[in-house]
Amino acid sequence: MLVDGRERRVMGWLLAKFALWGVPEALRKPLLYLGAILAALALLGLLKGCYDRSVIREHDTEVNLAAEKGAREADTKAADQRLKDAATNLEQERALNDAIDNPKTGDPADPGVRLACEQLRQSGQDTTTIPACGGR
Repeated sequence: MLVDGRERRVMGWLLAKFALWGVPEALRKPLLYLGAILAALALLGLLKGCYDRSVIREHDTEVNLAAEKGAREADTKAADQRLKDAATNLEQERALNDAIDNPKTGDPADPGVRLACEQLRQSGQDTTTIPACGGR
């Protein structure tokens, strides 16, 4: 293994520290290499953590975009339904106004009764058996 001057100084310094700490000579070099391996593994762990964070960030962005798209689609569907409901309500209101303003033959003279009969018809009730509704 090629080692330059600075690395030799660091290795010499660490070996001297191991000697001061009372590490037996037979264990000093293996301990030095073990430390280097552990440092390399720690560096790889840090790099992997950075990569994992970027993957998580990308995933969160994709999830947020999908949620926003779903929300927009739901808003569009809700707006369409509100338009349909408004058209239905307008049609029912016209039918009710027509029932009040333009009575048909046999309808009661009271506009309130005509309105009530028309509301019953629109709700799906059979008004043919109700005499006040003119048999229709």
